[in-house]
Formats: sequence, structure tokens, C-alpha cells
Amino acid sequence: MLSIQSPSIVTLARASGIHYGYIRESLAWWPLSATNGEGCTPVAIVCPNGHEIVLTRHRVAPDGAVEPCVVCSDPGCDFSAHVTLAGWPRTA
Repeated sequence: MLSIQSPSIVTLARASGIHYGYIRESLAWWPLSATNGEGCTPVAIVCPNGHEIVLTRHRVAPDGAVEPCVVCSDPGCDFSAHVTLAGWPRTA
């Protein structure tokens, strides 16, 4: 398991594809659906340890910076980072 000093700064590439419902690469992101009622755009990412994280209460700035810090909730995973989504906006 990758050990990351908390919190680090991570830039995630837009996913190149999904295979059978699973992302092909870690440290990637992809959009899920339209903006929710709180003004947040649901985005899924994969942490460096391979865990899928769905960001539903995070905000993504026009430059792709995600707030607040992203923390993996998988038991035993120590991933915590300030994340930027490369290739944002999701409509690009």
C-alpha cells in the first residue's frame, strides 16, 4: 500500500476509459452526473491504493482544484490530499 504524507498535493488525470464498471488506472477521475442541488458536481476518483472515492460534497474550481481536501474512507487507507483534476471542466 502506498504511504502518503497527509495531506499531499496530487493532480489526477481524466480517466481514459472504464472497463466493466471499474476504472482502468489509479490516480484518475471521471464525471458521474449533473450538478447536485448543493452546487457540487459528482466526480469519482481512484486513490493511489486503488480505492474508488465518490466526491459528492466537494467543490471543483474552474482550474480543477478540489475543496475540501480528499480523504479515502477505505479502512486502513491513509490517502489524504489536496487534489486537482487535470482536464477539468468535465464537459471538455
